Amino acid sequence: MKVKAFTDLVRMAVEEERSQPLLTWWLSFADHTRPQSEQFLGVILIDDCPGLVTARLRLSEAGVQSPGGEIRGIGFDPADGPPDQVAALARLPRLTLLSLADLQAAGMEVEHPVKVQVES
Repeated sequence: MKVKAFTDLVRMAVEEERSQPLLTWWLSFADHTRPQSEQFLGVILIDDCPGLVTARLRLSEAGVQSPGGEIRGIGFDPADGPPDQVAALARLPRLTLLSLADLQAAGMEVEHPVKVQVES
């Protein structure tokens, strides 16, 4: 894909996201080409974004390096959920690559990430 075409697609996606509510985004990174025990690369949290494309662009603007691999994200209200998980989430830094151990040390109830399923 040519750079201009890609830039135009990103611009359109950001424009579409502008009408969405501002949420905290949980961006999970994985690389299915690594051995199964090494596929999970980490999570980066970013606040006040209307969508995944905007969240990813803000990481770049903030100088946060992507660990590579594939990215999946989910937007959510950080005040929504069980009180212990809301408190654990509030303790986690933003714009920082967090390991499974980091998440668990903060009190997040997360299971070991499962193997990335790749469709052929």
